Amino acid sequence: MATAAGRFRRNASKRRDAQAEAGEDLADTAGPQTRLRTVVQWVGWTRVASITVTVAAIGALWYTGQSLRSTERQFDVQYRLTEQGQFTERFGRAIDQLGSASLDVRLGGIHSLERLARDSAQDRTSIMQVLATFVRIHGAKTPKCELIGGINKASDPKSVQPDIEEAVAVIGRRLPTPDLPRLKLDGLCLARANLASADLRLANLENTDLSYANLTGANLLGAKLSGANLKGAVMPGLDLRGVSMVHADLSFTHLRNANLSGADLSYSNLKWVRMEGANLSGANLHGTDGRGALFERANLTAAVLGGGVMKRAAFSKANLSKAVLAGSDFEFASFDSANLRDADLAGASLTSAFLESADLTNARTKHDDPNRPWTNMSKARLKKANLSGVDLSGVNLTGADLSEAIGYVRAK
Repeated sequence: MATAAGRFRRNASKRRDAQAEAGEDLADTAGPQTRLRTVVQWVGWTRVASITVTVAAIGALWYTGQSLRSTERQFDVQYRLTEQGQFTERFGRAIDQLGSASLDVRLGGIHSLERLARDSAQDRTSIMQVLATFVRIHGAKTPKCELIGGINKASDPKSVQPDIEEAVAVIGRRLPTPDLPRLKLDGLCLARANLASADLRLANLENTDLSYANLTGANLLGAKLSGANLKGAVMPGLDLRGVSMVHADLSFTHLRNANLSGADLSYSNLKWVRMEGANLSGANLHGTDGRGALFERANLTAAVLGGGVMKRAAFSKANLSKAVLAGSDFEFASFDSANLRDADLAGASLTSAFLESADLTNARTKHDDPNRPWTNMSKARLKKANLSGVDLSGVNLTGADLSEAIGYVRAK
């Protein structure tokens, strides 16, 4: 049995070897076709194809992106060049229009420059300077302001050239710039100009005629207004802190509720000016002519009003504490219910002045120099006034009404 089993195994082994040799012969015979078929039918080709397509697509996208960026850069350069060329052309055309003999053409040039200033922030300052130069060159100078008479019942209203007025109005509508220039508009005729809400910060308006101009809501911070003619101008509620208005004409000007704290109005014409409710704390009004001026309810704390003429001016309910009124003429002026605590009244004339219920506590009435005159209150109405701490020993009280005055002791 063992021998038979061994023979069976040996025969099976021989058969397998024979089959293997036959298979190799067959493979040798059909090898190239079989291998090709195997390669062609390989299931991995689908994945390879997908990867290849993806890589190709990415490459195409990258190339397209580079091309687009290059095109975009070229387009931007070309666009900027074109835009700059158009700007230069528009600017040159606007400048030509400013030199035209036709008013309509000049107005068109002014508005063209305004549009250019809005379109180009970097050229805004230069354009405003061009308009300011146009105003200076072509605008009438102050002495030549044309009289037209009879408008608004004003005694001497003036006119301004329409193109000049519009150019200044455009300057006033300027958009903010990092380097706000000080525009030179001094010595010009801008009488009766409509400059409402105009931005005139830092503008030089010295000796400029702005009589009867509308400056409602205008911004004049830092502006120079010394010697300016603002007669009858409308300027209610303006912020004029620290503004210099030396020798300015503010007669009949509307400055109600304006902020003039720290402003210098010395030697100005303030006849019949309207300053009710205005803030004039620390302001310098030395040597002014304020006859008939209205300062009712105004804040004049520590203001200087000495050396001037304020006849018939109204200071009712105004705050004049620590103010300097020394040496000024306040004949017939009204100080009813005003605060004059610690005020300097030395040498001031308050003849026939109305001081009913006024608070004059500790007010000063004499100079350090004994040779200089005391305060003159002859015929003044001091009924119910507070005179506590006031030295009245050298004050002229001839004919004064001191009934019910506080702190006043009648000589026996």
